[in-house]
Amino acid sequence: MYQKDIDLEHQAKVVAGNPILMRAAPQRFGRIPGLEGVHLVRRLDHFDFNRPKPLLSSNVFNVSSSQVRQTFNRIKSREPFGGFIANTVLRPLDDYLNGRELYKGLRQPESGYMKTYDYIETDKQGKKLAPYDRRVDGVAVESNPLQTRQEMIAHYAGCEPEEITQRFNFSHTDKRAFVDAHELQHARSIQLWAEDLDGYKEKGTSPLVEANPAYAKLWEKAATTKGANDLYSRYLQEDMSDTVAVLHHLKAGGHIDMVQAIADARALGHIKNPAEEYASFRVLDEIVKDEENVRTRLLGASTEEMENMAAKLVGAYSMDRTTFYANAIAVGQQHAKDGMALGDEVALDYGMMITEKHLKQFPEEQHESVLILAEKRRAYLEARQEWAMDNLAFNDMPLSVDEQKIEVLAAIRHAQDVHPEFKGPQGSQYLLDTRKRLIDHTYGGGTDLDVTVCDHLEQHFERQAAAAPDRSAPSLEAEHTHERS
Repeated sequence: MYQKDIDLEHQAKVVAGNPILMRAAPQRFGRIPGLEGVHLVRRLDHFDFNRPKPLLSSNVFNVSSSQVRQTFNRIKSREPFGGFIANTVLRPLDDYLNGRELYKGLRQPESGYMKTYDYIETDKQGKKLAPYDRRVDGVAVESNPLQTRQEMIAHYAGCEPEEITQRFNFSHTDKRAFVDAHELQHARSIQLWAEDLDGYKEKGTSPLVEANPAYAKLWEKAATTKGANDLYSRYLQEDMSDTVAVLHHLKAGGHIDMVQAIADARALGHIKNPAEEYASFRVLDEIVKDEENVRTRLLGASTEEMENMAAKLVGAYSMDRTTFYANAIAVGQQHAKDGMALGDEVALDYGMMITEKHLKQFPEEQHESVLILAEKRRAYLEARQEWAMDNLAFNDMPLSVDEQKIEVLAAIRHAQDVHPEFKGPQGSQYLLDTRKRLIDHTYGGGTDLDVTVCDHLEQHFERQAAAAPDRSAPSLEAEHTHERS
């Protein structure tokens, strides 16, 4: 190979990071009593290794339904009744539905998500279990493994990938380990407090706070939720997941740059999407400001101590329910204002709809005071948005072709490290083809830069194949040989 190929591979390896570090979060959460039934599902474990089939070529991931079923049956504990026929034809309906939903989810280029299929909160006698004695079963699905760092941050920010031009100091491993920990924390939150809607209405100290006072302020805020569909409850859950995940990142020695990037992306996404429940930038900003003290407190901290630290941070710095909805109203007002200025009736109507929807959370006599608060929040959000874009856009200097090649190759090399069956030039080309489908599905086609980068990488893989003619790539139809999480 040429020296430029060797240099490209070296730089991509640095950006890819060490995938061994991704084992930490699944192992850590798997040791928590009651979460043994929560499993992390890797998307590429379920590829159909044959070439795209008729009617399936539009799928981002050519997912094999049989492989999804094998995974689901392996991780979903079921009562064996009646043998093979009962377990395949007459199996419980929830197995079929969840298996089908998992299959549909794995086919799409979405970010990570947590799917709960069983929540055990009572014992065999029907008595309510204490929070730490409950059991949660489900799957945490990883984020898209072929996204670049800029694409993941852009997804959070509601931007086009080319708008995110920061040269980051964190690796592929860092960002994907963050998503793993974030999704797994949802299972822990469900176990301890997120599903306690009846408990929120009760007077007195909750069993969770009695057992662990670190949750006192978080519980106090959660207790103001109005029901299962209250966005405020989802906001607190997302805050907790983001906070726990960045604390794990910092404890492992990760760069504060990633915490800053996620905070900025959440701030932008909160305004642009709008993604009301993803407003964790309030808490993450405090962590960035107090980085030295946070790192000191994390030294030697156990999983429980880190969790308590996160609960205190979210309890202290997350928005109360009134401020949260005033914030959401401010976002609607901003969309309406922009739509009016641009003569965009769709944006104007959308902004007004958001404003009216969230204003209904308050009795009419409070509307005036809430709107005054929303106006103050709008000024704050505008300033935070401008600062976030300055951080992430890096003075609007676009990535060069060489920089983008490194980003895309790093994503492919990281995927190959986690999934060895894709090793070799043939596997590299297969993943590059899959990435093209990702771009087509998500963005309606690639930019000129995307096309150029793909052409360059195809040539790179061809040179690699020519340089090692006797070392053919493992068959793409080979059985999985790697250890699955």
